[in-house]
Amino acid sequence: MNKFSDLKNRLYFAVIAVFFVALVVAFLDNFWDRIILCIVLGWLSYKSCGELITIAQKKGIDIHSRIVPVGACVIIAGFFLSSEFFSFSLLPLFFLFILVMIIFLFDFRAIEGAIVRVSTSLFAILYVAFPLGLIMFFRNDFWGFSNGQFWLIYLLIVTKGTDIFAYFGGKILGKHKLALQLSPKKTMEGFCMGLLGSLGLSLLFLWSGKLLWSDAIVLGIIIGVLGQIGDLAESLLKRDAALKDSSTIPGQGGFLDMVDSLLFTVPLLYFYLML
Repeated sequence: MNKFSDLKNRLYFAVIAVFFVALVVAFLDNFWDRIILCIVLGWLSYKSCGELITIAQKKGIDIHSRIVPVGACVIIAGFFLSSEFFSFSLLPLFFLFILVMIIFLFDFRAIEGAIVRVSTSLFAILYVAFPLGLIMFFRNDFWGFSNGQFWLIYLLIVTKGTDIFAYFGGKILGKHKLALQLSPKKTMEGFCMGLLGSLGLSLLFLWSGKLLWSDAIVLGIIIGVLGQIGDLAESLLKRDAALKDSSTIPGQGGFLDMVDSLLFTVPLLYFYLML
C-alpha cells in the first residue's frame, strides 16, 4: 500500500482538473469561453513561473520575481489576441521583445549578476508561457486548423494518460532506474508503460474518423516520449536546486509538475499539424 500512498490525492486532483478542462474545451467556439481558457492559461503560467522563481532563488540565482510572472501572463494575452485577430498574429513576439527591453532596463541599476538574472528571467517566460500560449491556437477554422477542439482534447488525454500509465507502470513493475540522479522513483518499466499507454490512447482516437493510422502511431510514440522528457526536464531543475517538489498541490507537487509534460507536447502537436 505504501507504493500508492499518494494515489488518492492524485486521482482526486486529476478528476477535478479533467472535469474543469473538459467544460472549457467543450465550448471553445464561444468567444467568452476562449476568454476563460485564456484566464486559466494565464493563471497556470503565473503560478508556474512563481515556482520557477522559487527554484532559482533556492539555487541562489537572482531573478526578476515581479516581471517574470506578469510577463508570462502578457505573453498568454498576446496569444489570445493573436488567435482572435489575424492582424495581431505577431503580437506574442512583439510582447516578448518589449519584455526583453524591460528586463534589461531593470538591470541597468545592478550590473553584478546581470547575465544570469536576464537569462534566467527570459528562460522562465519562454519555458512556460510560449508552450501554454500555443493552446490558444487550437480552435476551429483558424490558423489552418480544423477540428481544433478534437486535437486539444486528444493532446490533453494522451499526454496526461502517459503520466498515469508511467506512474502505475513504475509502481507495479518498476525495477530498473531510468534517471536516478534526476528522479529516483522513475524506472525504465514505467517509461515503457507510459509509452505504450500513450500509443494505446492515441489509437483509441481512430474511432473519431479524424485521425489517420499513421498519425495515431507517430503522434502516440512522440507524445509518449516527449511528455516523459518534459517531466524529467522539470525534475532536472528541481534537483539542481535540491527541491523535491516545487509546490504543494495534492498529489501533484506543484503547478510545474502539472504542466511539465504539456510544455513539450503542445509545441510538438502544434507544429506537426501545421506541416
